[in-house]
Amino acid sequence: MKIGLKLILGFLVVAVVSTVFFATGLGLFISYSISKPIQELTKASAALKKGNLNYRVKIKSKDEIGDLAKTFNQMRRRLKRAESIAVKDRNQLLGSLLKTFKGKFGNLAVILMRKDIQNLIKRNPRIMNIIPKEMAQIIKKGEELKKEVRENKDVKKNIKKEDK
Repeated sequence: MKIGLKLILGFLVVAVVSTVFFATGLGLFISYSISKPIQELTKASAALKKGNLNYRVKIKSKDEIGDLAKTFNQMRRRLKRAESIAVKDRNQLLGSLLKTFKGKFGNLAVILMRKDIQNLIKRNPRIMNIIPKEMAQIIKKGEELKKEVRENKDVKKNIKKEDK
């Protein structure tokens, strides 16, 4: 009877240990299948927050998380389309303003507009994608000239120090 009891007890221990391993494995699988898509959505939200409207969520599940990913991608596409329309409208508006100002006031309006836009660009570099190409080129040239002037001043200061 001792052998039979030991055998049954051994089977019970094996069954309990197997059940614990199976339950742990199943729990880990379920946890991973839930957390992985949520991590992907979190990463996509962070990319969207930084202004990356090209980051696409790649979740193909047919459950609620899959629905959330599909909705997220639809929202991203709509935002991208709205930004594209806004950029186009702004370019047209700024282009017509530049033509009007340039025709009536020479380069004064361009300089004033450029100065204001330079401050905005420092705060948000994506503005360079919104303004007309001509204005972006003017701004870039202005920055290059400022840098060159600063460098020339530094060179002149160094020459004066060496002369002393």
